[in-house]
Amino acid sequence: MILAIVAFLFVMSHSTASETIDVSMTQTAVKTLAKAADNVYALGPGNQVTVEIDLPAGIQSQYVSNNQVGYVFGTQESNTDIYENTTAYVVGELPTTRGKHLVTIEVLESGTTRIGGGLIIVPAKFFRTIRPGTSDSNEFSVWNNTSRVLTDLNATLTGNINSIAEFDNGENSKILAASINPNQTITFDIDWSIASNQSATDYSGYIELFSAENYIDKSMIYIRVPHILTELNVTLFGDANYATPKTTFYQGETVYYKITVSDHIGAVMDVSDLNITISDPAPVMDQSTLTGLATTDGTYLGTESISCTSETGTWIILGEARHFESASDSNTYEVDTATEATKFSFDYADAYTTGTRLKDFAYGNVCSPDIIIKQMRIVVSSGILVNEIVLNNDTVWSGIPTANWVDINWPGGTIVTANTIFTSNNELKLSSAAGTGNTYTIDFKFNDDSIYTVSFVK
Repeated sequence: MILAIVAFLFVMSHSTASETIDVSMTQTAVKTLAKAADNVYALGPGNQVTVEIDLPAGIQSQYVSNNQVGYVFGTQESNTDIYENTTAYVVGELPTTRGKHLVTIEVLESGTTRIGGGLIIVPAKFFRTIRPGTSDSNEFSVWNNTSRVLTDLNATLTGNINSIAEFDNGENSKILAASINPNQTITFDIDWSIASNQSATDYSGYIELFSAENYIDKSMIYIRVPHILTELNVTLFGDANYATPKTTFYQGETVYYKITVSDHIGAVMDVSDLNITISDPAPVMDQSTLTGLATTDGTYLGTESISCTSETGTWIILGEARHFESASDSNTYEVDTATEATKFSFDYADAYTTGTRLKDFAYGNVCSPDIIIKQMRIVVSSGILVNEIVLNNDTVWSGIPTANWVDINWPGGTIVTANTIFTSNNELKLSSAAGTGNTYTIDFKFNDDSIYTVSFVK
């Protein structure tokens, strides 16, 4: 009798020690899984890691749900929950048999972290560009990567893709299957429908998948409805503000052109492969081409300088672009022989007033041949009159103070040498102190009777 009691106590003691070791093994496995899940979760969607765990006999069940991963371990006395909390939101299924196991942990595109097996939707991320006026569909699949039969398999569309997508039942949700066996794969379709007048829009959302057993997965959906290039316009201007339309230019002037693009519903859009070709009217045509240009807010602003020797006649600016479709437009402008006024330049940036003088404006001839200033007229807003004009250190006129036209170096005028700018020793002598804040309007009349006018404040 005594020997039986001793034997019983020995068995009980050995069993308790063994259970302690098994519980410790299970705790180690759970801690390994939880730590790995949080580490890979911190790296973001698309990352995964595989860890090895060693399980004892006696595992009754497993659970991976919400923010908890664990096992139920059976002892002689009762079942014990051994679990760890996670930062990651986790789903999946763990191995339960005795021995070593490799467990893959993956962060899904939805941000959920899957541990081991689970309900898997393919593809996990779906991106597509769909043109306006298009109806189509795409196939998705669901794989039961668990060891059990899953029931009431449901799918739901979330996000603003609801407005352009539906299941083949015409709804935004569908029961995909009453049950799905272990390792079974089923397929389903998503139908897309984009109206022809749909504006360019980005749609996003998820296909959310779940079973009655709380196995879930998501597929991230991103649909882009693009601009379809429909119209391109070329407009010509004569000023740097692109405000005054102009189609006739002189040698030495600058053409300011604006190209605008719009899409299938008339909305402005941008392109990154705009090509511009400028052709002259010569019998053997010369062309200059700009390629790979980009618009901003649907507009490209450009300039074309007309040299003093440019061909006269009709020039062509052609704009071409492609964005799903091609569009082009051209415009023409006439180039006439330069007048003396169009060859003339005047710069008042460095001009200043001192006493009764306005000094250090610049003037010149940007072309060839020489031009001749034969008359000038200076009007000052305060009513001050001019009684002397000095150009390039030469007093070209002096006399009774006036605001009328005066002859310059009568009778021959003042020659402005070709391709020369005079930046110093230029001044106007006034009838009284110049002061500041006056508006000066200066007219130059040239030998061909063309007139150049400039107005500025000093």
